[in-house]
Amino acid sequence: MSTELELDLEALRRELLLMGYAARDAVRAAFESLDKLDAELAQRIRSADVEINRMYTDIESHGFHLLALRAPVARDLRAVIASMRIAGDFERLGDCAKGIAKRVIAITSEDPLDAKPAFGAMTEIVSRMLEDSLSALSAGDAVLARVVWRSDAAVDREHRVLTDWCVDGAELYPGHARVILEYAQVVRLIERIGDHCTNVAEEVLFTVEGEKSHPQKASGPS
Repeated sequence: MSTELELDLEALRRELLLMGYAARDAVRAAFESLDKLDAELAQRIRSADVEINRMYTDIESHGFHLLALRAPVARDLRAVIASMRIAGDFERLGDCAKGIAKRVIAITSEDPLDAKPAFGAMTEIVSRMLEDSLSALSAGDAVLARVVWRSDAAVDREHRVLTDWCVDGAELYPGHARVILEYAQVVRLIERIGDHCTNVAEEVLFTVEGEKSHPQKASGPS
C-alpha cells in the first residue's frame, strides 16, 4: 500500500469517526430532550443537523476521490466503500435525532398528558449499541460488531412494548390523540437508530472479514 493511500485512508477514518461522534451527540441530546420534554434543547438539535450533513458531503467526496485516484484494492477498497456507507448511516442518525426533536417540540406545544411512555429501557439499549458500534468502527473489532448486531433483538422487544403503550394510550386518553401519535413516531425513530447502529456493525464486519457475515437474531423481525 502506498504512503499516499495510507495517509488518505487514515484521514478518511478520522473524518468518519468525527462524524460518528457528532451523530452520537445529537442522539444523546435528542434522548435528553425526550426524557425532560425540553423544547429549547430540541430546537438546538434541529439546528445542529446542518453540520452533520456537511460532514456527510465531505466524506462522500473524499471517498469518491480515493476510488478515482488511488485505486484501492482488497481490504483498502472495502474500507473506502464501507466508510461511505457508514457516513450515510451517520447522516440518517442525525435525521432521526432531528425527527425526535421535532416530535418533542410538537408534544410540548399540546396540552400536557398525565402519563408518557417509559422510553428509558429502549433508549439505554440503543445508546449502548451506538457507543459499541463506534468503538467497533474505531478498533476494527468484529467481535464487538457482532454484539451490536445481537442487541437489535432487544430493541425489537422494547419497540413492541412501547407500540402497545401507544395503542392503549389512544383508548385511555382520547383527548390527546395528537400527542399519542407523536409518541408513536418517536418509538419508530428510536427503532431506526438501532437499525442504523446495526448497519454500521455490518459494515465493520464487511471491512474486517470481507463479507457481511453475522449471527442470526435470537428473536424479533429481521
